[in-house]
Amino acid sequence: MLEPVRRQFGRLHIEPADLAGRGANSPLFSLAYLALKDGGAKDWFSGLGLSLTHQGKLHFIQWHHIFPKSLLKERSYETGEINEIANMAFITGQTNRRISNKEPAVYLPEIAKAQGSIALSSQLVPEDPSVLKLEDYRPFLINRRTALAERMNSFISKRAGLTS
Repeated sequence: MLEPVRRQFGRLHIEPADLAGRGANSPLFSLAYLALKDGGAKDWFSGLGLSLTHQGKLHFIQWHHIFPKSLLKERSYETGEINEIANMAFITGQTNRRISNKEPAVYLPEIAKAQGSIALSSQLVPEDPSVLKLEDYRPFLINRRTALAERMNSFISKRAGLTS
């Protein structure tokens, strides 16, 4: 898994800018999933840890747009920016359907209240509602890219026996 990253970037260190505009087709997408899984990320309603072996439509892991695509399209964001890895969380299909296209400032505090702040922090999503408003989408991406890059670098170091 690390070789496609090395070929694409010429290095095994991820910079936050490397995530800009990259979506599900990037080798960084799988790396982000594995790094979050390794960090203890859980589904936001069931509390199940991320797994590639969950069975059935309700429990199969999907990627979820933290800021819903439909709401971002209404505000004229570009497709690459909308589908960026930094706008993705990994949750079950059932959870994804429950959230639907609610604004993150509305649904994320509900998740934190029900599941505890670890539900969000394990997926590197801030709890502070002031950064979860639609008008704060770009600053949110910048902050989450940084957090994801740090987690991915930690994962790479651990797996490849590298030092940071």
